[in-house]
Amino acid sequence: MNRKRVRQVLISINIGGVSGRDCLTGILRRINADLRWNIQFEQDRAKAMERIAAEPKRFDGVITEYPQSPESQQTFAETGLPVVFTDYADNHAKRLDRAVFLRLDDEAIGRDAFHGFAALGKFGSWVFATDAPAAKYSVLRQRGFASALKKAEGDPIFRVLAINNEGRAANDDAIRVLTNLPKPIAIFAAYDPVAFALLNLCRQIGVSVPGQAAVLGVDNDEVLCTNAKPTISSILPDHVGLGARAAEELQRLMNGGRGGTVILPQSSKEIIRRDSTRILPPAEHLIRSALDFIARNAESAITVADVVSHLKVSRPLADLRFRELHGETIGRAIAKTRLEAVKKRLRSSNDTAGLIAQRLGFRTVSALSRFFRRETGHTLSSWRAGTQSRTVRRTRP
Repeated sequence: MNRKRVRQVLISINIGGVSGRDCLTGILRRINADLRWNIQFEQDRAKAMERIAAEPKRFDGVITEYPQSPESQQTFAETGLPVVFTDYADNHAKRLDRAVFLRLDDEAIGRDAFHGFAALGKFGSWVFATDAPAAKYSVLRQRGFASALKKAEGDPIFRVLAINNEGRAANDDAIRVLTNLPKPIAIFAAYDPVAFALLNLCRQIGVSVPGQAAVLGVDNDEVLCTNAKPTISSILPDHVGLGARAAEELQRLMNGGRGGTVILPQSSKEIIRRDSTRILPPAEHLIRSALDFIARNAESAITVADVVSHLKVSRPLADLRFRELHGETIGRAIAKTRLEAVKKRLRSSNDTAGLIAQRLGFRTVSALSRFFRRETGHTLSSWRAGTQSRTVRRTRP
């Protein structure tokens, strides 16, 4: 075979998304550098397959995404054309000796997402969100994210959310999870459109971004990322490098090389940071200091003024940062902490209501009783009786 002659190459890449456009950019740049190719471009995969089936000898090689239909797969097997698939290998790869299956390392992208969040500070919970749970890129990105998280955090609170584009009602489960998870939440979206949908969902349910949740996407689709509110931080995969490597692999195949699977190393170029991950360390430190102070003083009659005095900031600033990052007021946090202290004494001791009121800083038994009924809907005695009854049932042989 004369390696100097001009090759006839068909390229079929879906450029409707930024990843496809970047991949095509990489292919064209590599061709323009020093490859003697005459290219024909056909974005419609079905039409591309029709051309290959009708005139297989017209082309010296093909770069395309892996065809999903068995008929299209059989077409490639029968023609024996050198072909580079710019996505995932499967069991059919063994039957295509002149095919290279080229893909990004999506597990590494998932790990990079975790490290990007970890650099921002501590999170109360972690989420992987996707609109295509079974898609291979989604499965691998989730796996890489979860494995890096487990290695670093041990046993973190981690959830997987399936995001639906059909409106709020279709996302009831996601809404429930996002509302109840400990804040702040680190949310890794499988790709930028999912991140965009998440921002809208968080806005609807009152979860502030980046205050109560940080959101990170993939692909750096600037149309979505820079026009979202807040703007979206995103991992920039090396799809341009993937395209360049696809051209190199096809040239090698057309020169007589064998096929195989190639996973692109260093698949993430960088994380483009925007407002959706703009965690403010001073504000986070302020909230943690407040919560620690409330926990240490739960058994005394502390007030919001006491917390603000401890923080040494103004009351308006303390209230604002607390609502942004913790999702509730300082007063509400005090009430919840004191309620847990009361419940703990009711469960684990025989202290009278008077003694509990005295030890936990309530002025009178009546004040304690009113507080407890307002928070739980029960009297002290009925709640204690119910707790003791449940304990007896659990321990009864």
